[in-house]
Amino acid sequence: MKTTTKHYIGLLALGLAVFAAPAVKAGTFSFHIDLNVSALLSASSGAPFDLDFQLNRGDSTIGNTVTISNFSFDNGAASGSATVAGGVTGDMNSSIVLNDSDSANGFNEIYQDFSGTTTGIHFDVVTSQSSTGTTQDAFSVQLYDTNGNVVATNAADGMSLVLLPIAFSGSSNSLSDVSTFSSTSPSGVTASAIPEPSTTAALFGGAAVMLVGLRRFTQKRKVA
Repeated sequence: MKTTTKHYIGLLALGLAVFAAPAVKAGTFSFHIDLNVSALLSASSGAPFDLDFQLNRGDSTIGNTVTISNFSFDNGAASGSATVAGGVTGDMNSSIVLNDSDSANGFNEIYQDFSGTTTGIHFDVVTSQSSTGTTQDAFSVQLYDTNGNVVATNAADGMSLVLLPIAFSGSSNSLSDVSTFSSTSPSGVTASAIPEPSTTAALFGGAAVMLVGLRRFTQKRKVA
């Protein structure tokens, strides 16, 4: 039987500095995750593995929502039915929403198998920015084998591949707040976080507008 661990960021010695740059838009923070799971192909046992998402509440009185979408799989697919606990809807075949706004849902989790031929898993994450109190809400991603054993990682908790302490209300997360790790048993699974594609496009688009505006301003100055 699978045993999961609730992630309270205030209790982990991660030394994370939070809230540097403003979020993509007010009230939300978006990013993209790439998981390289090709190392699991050579695992002598444990298949099928499942991908586990958690949103766990600190001492916030407001709660947060995390939406995970645009799933894609390299050489594989999601399989079977998702298992959920707490305020969770959806699955990896479409999109997932985790919500801990109900004080009764301090622990919110969903996990689902993926096919044994899978070498990569990719998805987008959008989270609200509404932690309050002194202990932040936490979003995390783990892997488990078919026997319910966590795939160990080099994270401080020994299990997370992705870990994000959600920003306090009035602050904003940045990409540097998203901690990614690699597996140690079996070894070789890696996670990486990058800006969500639309965010990058918006940044470049804004830069282009600024350059065009500067060029036009310069041309007018020359004419004058």
